[in-house]
Amino acid sequence: DQRDDLVALDPLAALREEGFRVVALDAHGSPVWDGGDLTGRLVLLAGGEGAGIRAGLREVADQVIAIPLAPGVDSLNVSVAVGIALFEAVRQRRRPGAGDRAQLEVPCQGIERSEYR
Repeated sequence: DQRDDLVALDPLAALREEGFRVVALDAHGSPVWDGGDLTGRLVLLAGGEGAGIRAGLREVADQVIAIPLAPGVDSLNVSVAVGIALFEAVRQRRRPGAGDRAQLEVPCQGIERSEYR
């Protein structure tokens, strides 16, 4: 439901005002996980296994990245997908020349599950 998706957008707008970029994980995203910029202040959106993130959230993401799957594999467990993305974020932040974008921080503001209904 499109109206339900809009409820989740306000917290994202507030985080954008604080300088965060919104990156979504989606099987059909581009670039693949190691080709996207995962440095700097980042909000990572991930959906449930199989269904992925809602279309409305995918559309408002600044970047949509994919984790390539082996033939015959339809999806990854969300914790595995997020783990892969966070590993890549740390790898990129440890690169020589990462500078200010190397800082890893965890915002206190979360988006409640009920906001996605």
